[in-house]
Amino acid sequence: MKALFVTLLALTVGSAFAGEALFTPGTCTGSARTGRGPVKVKVTFSRDAITAVKIARHSETPGITAKALKQMPERILAAQTDKVDAVSGATLTSRAIRRAAAQCINTHRTK
Repeated sequence: MKALFVTLLALTVGSAFAGEALFTPGTCTGSARTGRGPVKVKVTFSRDAITAVKIARHSETPGITAKALKQMPERILAAQTDKVDAVSGATLTSRAIRRAAAQCINTHRTK
């Protein structure tokens, strides 16, 4: 009897979450300004995850912001959120990347 109850409980809880999507699938490009111009970030979504984050365009100084341009998309993808730490030494670029990604995440989030 106890095993039957546990099985029914597991099925009930599992079915409550089975069909809920976290995101609307698709691709979005967000944009945010820095002192040198816009940073455009392309974010791709499946139903349940952020699947890609790429810098689509920027006007940032090569070298100085290279770490942020590489690491921020990686951090956002790994964390599945725009709420990630900025790259030291490239705070303004990091913030712009976060804001651009946030536009897309907020647009595609289902709840």
